[in-house]
Amino acid sequence: TPSAEVKYEEYFMGADWARSSDGTSIVVFGRDKQGVLHMVELMNLHNLEYAKQIEVAKQMFNKWRPRLFYGDATGLGGPIMEQLNRETSTLIRPFVFNHTNKNAAYEYFRKCVFDRKVIFDEQWRDEIIEDLMLVQQTISDDGKVVYVARRNNNSHADNISAIILALQAERECRMNVAQLGVV
Repeated sequence: TPSAEVKYEEYFMGADWARSSDGTSIVVFGRDKQGVLHMVELMNLHNLEYAKQIEVAKQMFNKWRPRLFYGDATGLGGPIMEQLNRETSTLIRPFVFNHTNKNAAYEYFRKCVFDRKVIFDEQWRDEIIEDLMLVQQTISDDGKVVYVARRNNNSHADNISAIILALQAERECRMNVAQLGVV
């Protein structure tokens, strides 16, 4: 469990949007001086109208002031992300999943976990593991890796989707800094 004294260098957010059968999940990670990402907030919203979801996301953004916030803009998330970007900050950006970037995002998540570059506080660990168990990696007949999230009563791996979006935000920022030669 991260210490309360840990000072994070910067924050990153991710969101997976839903309205009824699935839940909206918004996560925040803080990066410490060693480059380890600690999940500092996980918000799950069920059966909440979009206007209220947008308000919650704005409040979280203003609270944490992340360096970058990616939200799923595939499908119904598109208009939500447009509104958040327009009304709140250009640091809130849409992420449209496709076969290539979805696989890359899941692989980056796996790498972060295996390399111990991401830490989940005890209070969220069971919830994260439960969602992770819904994600299946399959290989198609033509050899392509595909990640599919099964559905249970409460989720469609919503937390995992939000986590991989926050990790993609962190990754993009880190890559941009490296390209500038600052690292």
